[in-house]
Amino acid sequence: MARRHHARKLWRASFAAVAALLAVLAFQLPAQARPSAAAQPNAALAECNGGVDVYTFTPPLTLTLQSTTFSGVGQDPSSCVAPNSFNAAQVKLLSAKGSSPSMSCEASFNVTGTLELGWYDSTGKLVGTSTATLIQFLPSLDPSNVSKVVVLKANITAGLGAGSLLVINYVS
Repeated sequence: MARRHHARKLWRASFAAVAALLAVLAFQLPAQARPSAAAQPNAALAECNGGVDVYTFTPPLTLTLQSTTFSGVGQDPSSCVAPNSFNAAQVKLLSAKGSSPSMSCEASFNVTGTLELGWYDSTGKLVGTSTATLIQFLPSLDPSNVSKVVVLKANITAGLGAGSLLVINYVS
């Protein structure tokens, strides 16, 4: 009888542990929402403070979350402050295309897109290009266009800095 009672306790403890594990897993992000290990660089290649980029949102952003697509092009390069292996002092957005099922002037979710980037040395000479996959496009825009803060994060997938993270902060 003692063995039977011990076996029940062990079974209950095992069942409780499995149930707890399943409960934890149920609250985890689905696999498709998580970046792959290859898409998670160890450190930022470059931390840059924005120059001037122009983005077009279709439909235009409002204070209400909505599905939108966007495209952009750089007007002036962004100054990069973090060291990088090719000594680029600036990065310029050559082109951007993306979308989000839920974006507003103040938030964005599940943003996808690609960036084409040009890297320049301190004299303004092009030292290379990169392609990057957008992982965050976080707007915080004043609807009257008086001020803006935009954080753009992308994994560089090809070209200079491939395998690294790029962060560009725009503030005006």
